[in-house]
Parts: sequence; structure tokens; C-alpha cells
Amino acid sequence: MKAPGLPLASEPPEVHADWLEWRALSEGYVSWADHQRDLGIGGDDEGEDVEVEADSFEMLIDDVAAELTERVAACGRGDRYPFNVSPEGLVRNPGDSVRVYDFLLLLSLFGRESESTVSRGERLFEDLCAEALGAYLGRPRDGITARVFGFPRRIGPKGFAPAVDQLCRDMGEGIQHCETPRASQQKDAHLDLVAWRGFPDRKPGQLMAFGQCATGGNWFQKIHELRPDAWCRLWLEKTPLVTPVGSLFVPHRIERDRWREASAYGGIVFDRCRISWLVPDIPEELESAIHDWVGGVLPREVA
Repeated sequence: MKAPGLPLASEPPEVHADWLEWRALSEGYVSWADHQRDLGIGGDDEGEDVEVEADSFEMLIDDVAAELTERVAACGRGDRYPFNVSPEGLVRNPGDSVRVYDFLLLLSLFGRESESTVSRGERLFEDLCAEALGAYLGRPRDGITARVFGFPRRIGPKGFAPAVDQLCRDMGEGIQHCETPRASQQKDAHLDLVAWRGFPDRKPGQLMAFGQCATGGNWFQKIHELRPDAWCRLWLEKTPLVTPVGSLFVPHRIERDRWREASAYGGIVFDRCRISWLVPDIPEELESAIHDWVGGVLPREVA
């Protein structure tokens, strides 16, 4: 897989942090000096412009180091964040096991280009997000169900209407799909994930979560696509007593100036660090598939 492009010095700290993580994942270590050299800042020539460039680079590195340090905390520390931020640079933590964070980083960097002969990254991401959403609702406690609803469905009915009917039966909410003219034209109506925490009495009125997954660089354009209240009114015969909470899943580390808007419109945001914190352990089959996918993206000697 071709390496991602070197970011411009003017790009946000999150972009530079991703680049440094890629370098550390691929090579084991990358120093701040390496990054300065790559960016072509502050060469051997003397002069005021060089000093200004060097000062700007120091400010950039301070911001990038702060971003990387925040990622350590956001992943819950431990080995869920697979790097160590040092005064000299970024180091890959000991051990050669593939971690959830590795997969999310590579999916964020390469997007749809990161195809594997084993499985498509977007499908694995949906499966991983279903695990994360279930964990957020309290799994492994009893009564918690999380599943992928997005099209094309690999489990259950393929068509939209029968899939909605099956979902209603399983949740004990909504009765069935609503007979509307456009129901037959829908695939998933922007609903990728569904999770709920039910009770033994099977009565309606429970915590439910609807989720949307966005792996591409255009994820911010999707924050308005899924509105759980409108989705229920449109596609369910009976609106649930408790409106499902919305959620947005991305493999990226979201820029700070976009976080509030993404949360306000997209619902609870699950970014790379939150997902990594929620699912340090995943089902063996999914873990194996992710390992194979990462091996198909990284250089052979690294994977």
C-alpha cells in the first residue's frame, strides 16, 4: 500500500499526528527531527526566515505532541493506544500484535483504497462499531443487543421492509414497517447500526441507539443524514415510546473545531479513540479478520 501523502505544515495538528502514527507504525519510531526534515523547515541556510520557520515548527510540534498526549488519555491509557509519546518523538509500543487502533488509523488514512482480499474495511468497521455500541450500552450484561442493519445485510432479511419487520419483532417496538410509497426504494435509510438494552418483561419503553458509520473523508457531510426521531416516524408503523439516541461512528480523530457540531447533529460521536477504549477485546473471528486486513495494508515486513 502506498504511503499517505506528507501533510502541509499549515494543516491541523490532528493530520500531522496521524502521519506520525503511520510512520511509527510502519517503522517503529519517528522523531520530531525527522518530521522537521520531511517538511523542509529550517534547513542549513542562515537567515531570519529560517529562524521564523524553526519557531513555527516548534509551535506545530507542541500542538501535535499535545494532540498525541490527548489520544493516550482518550484511549484509556494501557495498550489500547499503541504508541508512546517521548520528548524525542513517537515510538511504537513493544509487541507485534495488531490492535483496534491500528485498524482504525489505517482505515482513516486510506479509506476505500485500503481493499483487502479478506474483507472490505467498511464491513469490518461496521462489525467493530456494533461491538462498541453494545459495550457502551453495558455489554456483557444481559439484555443488550447490538447489530448491523446497514445494506447490504449479511444476516437476516435482505429487503428493507422485511428487515424492519424483523427488527421490530426483536426489539419489541414499532410493530412493523410503515406502508409508505418510498419504503420499497430504501436500502437502510441511513441506519447502519441498532442497539438496545431491554428488560425481561419485553414491554416497550427501553434504551435504544441508532448509529451511522462514515469511513471516508466526507464524513462531516453525513452528520445530518440520520435523525432517529424522523426515521421512526417515517419507517415504523408505531413510533417507539422512547426515541432512540443517535450516534455517529468514524475511524478518524475529529478536529476540535468540528466536535461540537458533529455531536449536536450526529448524536454521540464515537471516534477512533472512543472505539478503541470501548472494545479492547473483540470476538475472535472479527479479530482475525481485522488482523488479516491490516496485514494487507501494511508493508509485509511490518504486519
